[in-house]
Amino acid sequence: MTISDKYRFYITMPITGEEPFEVSNDKLVWKIEPYKDEKFFRKTLETELQICDKELFRRLYELHKDKCRCNILDVRIEKRCSLTDPFIETFKGVFAFVDGDWNPERCTVSFKPRLRDEYSCLIKEWKRDKNYLEINDRLSVSAFYGDIECIECDNIGTWSFSPPLPPFNPGGLSFGATVCHDGGPGWTLVKRCINEVFAGSGSGFGNVIKTYKMTSYYCREVVNGGPQPPGTGWVQDGSNWVRPLQTGAVQNPFTLTSIVGDCKKYPVPGLDNDQNEVAFANGIKLYDLINFFIGDCFPCIISNFFGINPDGTNPNNLAYQCAANDLHELVALQSSDVIVPNGSVATNEQTNPNVQIEAGVKQFCDLWSNLRDMFNLCIWFDQDSNCLRIEHISYSRRGKVLDMTT
Repeated sequence: MTISDKYRFYITMPITGEEPFEVSNDKLVWKIEPYKDEKFFRKTLETELQICDKELFRRLYELHKDKCRCNILDVRIEKRCSLTDPFIETFKGVFAFVDGDWNPERCTVSFKPRLRDEYSCLIKEWKRDKNYLEINDRLSVSAFYGDIECIECDNIGTWSFSPPLPPFNPGGLSFGATVCHDGGPGWTLVKRCINEVFAGSGSGFGNVIKTYKMTSYYCREVVNGGPQPPGTGWVQDGSNWVRPLQTGAVQNPFTLTSIVGDCKKYPVPGLDNDQNEVAFANGIKLYDLINFFIGDCFPCIISNFFGINPDGTNPNNLAYQCAANDLHELVALQSSDVIVPNGSVATNEQTNPNVQIEAGVKQFCDLWSNLRDMFNLCIWFDQDSNCLRIEHISYSRRGKVLDMTT
């Protein structure tokens, strides 16, 4: 097959629109490679196209001589594999006149089209600074699916030590049996507060014992009745579902000098110091965040993994089962709105406009790399749906396999 049998070439002129043209090349050389560390591939033409049509050259050269215009014309190439096959579009790009090798004496011009494909806009926006604080659609979210149930009880604690101080007894402060719950599932110690301190007393071999009376607070998350709630860690307690709370590093640990009113805390994100639930304000849905950065580049975004416009083409494997439980309603929050939630003293980041502006400026590549590495994801333009697709690397379509290797 000659090049004219195998390929068709089109150029879009300013007045007449798209029209076919012929080239004098004997063959074309293509290069297909992944973009940086991503799994999507781009196809570029490595060959300079040679236009020898004198009439077309004359029109192009007149445009080229007009220095007041920045001439960039769309170029499209179609290909077929045999004489009986239909032509299918294989390349879209542009002819930038500054790239042309113009020969007015022979009425020829050679140029290598610049690629302009489905990813061109995405790559243009890849490292563009945008302030996501400009997103107006916000919501308040809870850290919990169910309700918070708490109980409290009094405990006696003892601390023994051997003068002179230090060292303390390696066992530290010890407690008697907890009496406020029956050992049922989910109960999580969130705070202990000293109510009374008894004077130290000797107990042989020079040891001194200091006794504390204190109140212990236990909480858990509970959903009354029904099927098992989404997420992990749920255990049935009678007809209800319960699960323990996730606590952070201990705050204000007790010491030998602790006094009445001191509280040892096991902080739980989403609860205040009195075990009341606190909503996190200014949340942004993951879809809104992605759409803010690159939504103008694609007619739609699909992710079965994140539950964004799902089309049900995902595999039924562990990755997607876990995502369905935990990742279908992801909300992004500024760290300051989590550390200092509603009703608390505001931080400088929340009140200072200059700090707010700086904190909100991000690039899509940073957002995407965090998501990609955290959840093992791929991003690509799906020609079947004509949408950008974000999925786990295990994703495949019936009848086809995506080559995710680099």
